[in-house]
Amino acid sequence: MLCMIIMFVHAEERKETSLEFFERRRAEMMADMRKNGIAFNNKTVGGPAGIHGVDLSQPCSKAGFQCLRNNGFRYAIVRCFLSTGHVDSNCPASLGHAWEGGMAHVDAYLFPCPHCSSSGATQVKEMVNFIRSHGGKFGMIWLDVEGAQYWHSSSSQNRAFFLSLVEGAHEAGVHVGVYAQKWFWEQTFGGNWDVSKYKMPIWYAHYDNNPSYSDWSPFGGWHSPSMKQYHGTTNICSCGIDKNVY
Repeated sequence: MLCMIIMFVHAEERKETSLEFFERRRAEMMADMRKNGIAFNNKTVGGPAGIHGVDLSQPCSKAGFQCLRNNGFRYAIVRCFLSTGHVDSNCPASLGHAWEGGMAHVDAYLFPCPHCSSSGATQVKEMVNFIRSHGGKFGMIWLDVEGAQYWHSSSSQNRAFFLSLVEGAHEAGVHVGVYAQKWFWEQTFGGNWDVSKYKMPIWYAHYDNNPSYSDWSPFGGWHSPSMKQYHGTTNICSCGIDKNVY
């Protein structure tokens, strides 16, 4: 009996990982789309379900998001922290517009500043606190890992900063994913660095205008992707967006 009680307590204390959160949310969206008779393509085993979304680094109005939804985009990821080490002042309004415009999921992404005096954890918590203080709502955050000019030449320094970002997300109580390309990840952190123990979804970029995972190659301990950015900056519905699929 005591053993059963201890096992029950441990089960109660276990928290959903960021990867589990992402996968549950995606499954819920697929179920909702089926219920409402909305078509999507999930014929490719191990590939994306064919649910499209956008990410934005510039403001977009409620009408813009409504138009994007009418064009088949179901989720949005909004920039909320700049590479200069400051919050993006447009973020709270864009998050609100995305929800009001009918996006099923709305996330925030952080473009970190490894050379700034503040730690990665501080930058994450500053962004999260800024959003919350302005009444913003988001599902999870994404760490934007790109741009050699923004990172250190030392892989050990880069690893330490990245882990500080992840720790900041945990301290802020938010789920976290990573945006990166294989070549840049390996150049920045070293080809053998494995972060799979943190159970984060990976969102990778390859501008081949092909919304499939046929080009995927494992890195960083990720054996399969959670999302792909397949088309770079374009203008749709008077909003500057990148196209994504999961």
